[in-house]
Amino acid sequence: MAFHRIGDSIYSDDELRHRNEEVISLLVPAVVTAIGVYFLHATLSVLPFFVVHTTMAKLAYIFTGLVLFCLGYAFRKLIVVLVFLAVAGTIFTLCGIALWHWLIH
Repeated sequence: MAFHRIGDSIYSDDELRHRNEEVISLLVPAVVTAIGVYFLHATLSVLPFFVVHTTMAKLAYIFTGLVLFCLGYAFRKLIVVLVFLAVAGTIFTLCGIALWHWLIH
């Protein structure tokens, strides 16, 4: 087991891993919630003023936010893996396109 000195504190590997997992476990659902509420707001903003500014619309925002946060929290590791695979797939695709372009010319 290794120990790491950060500032005046000394942390073990398990403590550092636990701190990183806490950040990821809250950051991923927060991003999922923010994106979902943004799209909900964009969808509702085209409606007339008296529809958007009702109590039911506000409750829809709150309920959607809670549901998305719970789903994001439940699937946080899957979301992180899918984002990583999407980024890696994009990089490999771009490299393949560049290599193909180089081979053709």
